[in-house]
Amino acid sequence: MGNLGKNSLMLALSAFLLASCGGSSGYQPGVSTPVGTASAGGSYSGMSLGGIDLLSFTASKADVDLTGVTDGLLIVNSTSQVGDDLTIQMTKGTLSALSIDIEALTVGEDVDEDLASQFHQYLREMETFMRDSGEFTPTSETGLAALTVDPEVGDTRSFRVLDSINSITSYAEVTGELRMATDNLYIYVDQDGSDNISDEDLETLAHNFEDIAIPLEREIMGRESDINFDGHISIVMTCTVNQMAASGGIVTGFFFPGDLYQRSSVNLASNSQEVFYPLLPDPTGECGTPISAQFAVQNILPGVLAHEYQHMNSFNQHVFKNAGSTEEPWLNECLSHLSEDLTGFGNENPSRIKLFLAQPSKTPLIPASSPTLAERGACLTFLRYLYEQSPDGDAFLSDLYSSNRTGVSNLEAAFNGKDSDFNSFPEFVNRWSIALSLSGTGVTSDSRYVFAERSENPETGNKIGICLHCDAQDGRGTVLDGPVMTSVTTFPTVSAVKGTATQFYRLKSPSDSVQVQVSGTPDLTGALVRFE
Repeated sequence: MGNLGKNSLMLALSAFLLASCGGSSGYQPGVSTPVGTASAGGSYSGMSLGGIDLLSFTASKADVDLTGVTDGLLIVNSTSQVGDDLTIQMTKGTLSALSIDIEALTVGEDVDEDLASQFHQYLREMETFMRDSGEFTPTSETGLAALTVDPEVGDTRSFRVLDSINSITSYAEVTGELRMATDNLYIYVDQDGSDNISDEDLETLAHNFEDIAIPLEREIMGRESDINFDGHISIVMTCTVNQMAASGGIVTGFFFPGDLYQRSSVNLASNSQEVFYPLLPDPTGECGTPISAQFAVQNILPGVLAHEYQHMNSFNQHVFKNAGSTEEPWLNECLSHLSEDLTGFGNENPSRIKLFLAQPSKTPLIPASSPTLAERGACLTFLRYLYEQSPDGDAFLSDLYSSNRTGVSNLEAAFNGKDSDFNSFPEFVNRWSIALSLSGTGVTSDSRYVFAERSENPETGNKIGICLHCDAQDGRGTVLDGPVMTSVTTFPTVSAVKGTATQFYRLKSPSDSVQVQVSGTPDLTGALVRFE
């Protein structure tokens, strides 16, 4: 699969040369200089359309020359991996100190946090706890024999399914009927809702996962574990999942790491096998939010299986095979949403990206807990950008799984770029933020600063990749129009940004020298872009 051919739950036109100021020589018209060799301060005068000047922050300050600006874009990124809300002030001339009531400018909480996000945070925490506590024994270490008789379609068996978003000992006993068996899958449907999904829909679901998603994900990640030696992943579709967060969102499905450990007094809900728990279509809303079988099979479930398969395989690669720590929750979710996209089952992703684009300054790449829907949209665009910018996107992703590193250090080690000024997290964030602002605007076609054009998956007909200004064609009617930008027409101006988030300022009125100053001693990157 080509580098550009390839995130659960509930994100180029004419060849204008881009230029940045190089060292002390300053801006050179018509010359595209290496990214990362920014001058000590931004300069707008003389920049051509799409010209870029990377900002250099010293002691949380940067001087920007806006002489002649009529339509410019100023980007400020917080790249502190663990950081508080920051206050940004822009003032004509030079500031001696930041004199702002920071308390009055708190960014505020994200609006899309829900019980489903809390549940997935809990699961990621349990992955780490199960690895480190010493109280959980991997099932494969108990000598569990393979099943002596393969189950047949029509057989029933009991499963223990988590029924709480904050307990691994609270579960429901579900009787599942085996409705579909393939080379890699056993699909069970809760007998209490067996009429909610047809055999034809199950065949479609099995084909999408078995023949499209699994081969592609295995190529990148390697194979999943097989702790009970049956060569299959069980999929248990039950209304118990629909009901888990009925009052605060929807849990569309989950992977429970406890299933890979022996059932015990501390692991009561284990089924001692590889298993996923997706929601069951519920057209009448008996279990919570009404979800038709058609929408579930076309939009939700194929992405859920690709998403949860990444979580299962990531756990196997990091913990069982490499004896390392579980991947950090934010990157773990990034990889799952990217898996949805690469397999052609990312129809739910544009709605998450839209939430991110509506509040970029409030949406950190690395949140303190499990990513919200908006944060999932942010990290998907970030990881997709790195995938496209890598000389070999598949190898980049594969290296993330074959390592015992996690988080930012894993990203930096796995990314094998050609540019020595594009190999660290702050540099990744800066270029990504520029691509967010320029993609789809026609200002530039420089591939360093735009996302690749989306392609169509020939098997699913769904779009693959990221668009920032488009009709997403996602079955939801989502329309994207780039990141929200703060319009600045007068100075001074004050705003706020969360750690590892971005403020986009659209500068509309002429000015001279402006100083940008940020509270505290954060890690900062930024850029000045000429738009008109």
